[in-house]
Amino acid sequence: MCSRGVFQLRNVKLQFCDWGGSSKGVRELLSSKQLDEFLEKNPSINFSAYIRTGAHPCFHTEYINGWQCSIPLLNKSHDEILEDLIQARNRIGHRSWPHSGVKVISTNPTIQGIWKPNIWGTTQIFEEQKLRKIPEMPVNIRMMTSKKKVDREKAWQETINLDLKKKVT
Repeated sequence: MCSRGVFQLRNVKLQFCDWGGSSKGVRELLSSKQLDEFLEKNPSINFSAYIRTGAHPCFHTEYINGWQCSIPLLNKSHDEILEDLIQARNRIGHRSWPHSGVKVISTNPTIQGIWKPNIWGTTQIFEEQKLRKIPEMPVNIRMMTSKKKVDREKAWQETINLDLKKKVT
């Protein structure tokens, strides 16, 4: 992977066996032109091949930041080996960081502190109260919100009372 336009892969050491069956794909890749074309397109990669008789084939890669990685090439075809080389070139130069770990990496502790279930002392405990019956309001009492309504209601009650007194007498 490029970091500011520079591929991070610096050195590739290819280890393979000159007669073993597991190195057949590596030997085919070395004799083909595909590897030469890849190295011409990527001049920043130092490539070297070593014969190690009786050993399985692998890439030993080294990146700018010093990170090293070994990629096994056991029983792979020359196309698969070239894909592995392209993937090694495209790496950033370190292992992938896990996404499921700690979300924030910091040397400073949080100012807010760690949350606890009982953070502010004791929690309020609500006791169950027995339900009581609400007394009924008398019919003749009405709820008034303003003083004018109360005055109107009193005046109306007085006129009704006067009318009733007149009728009775």
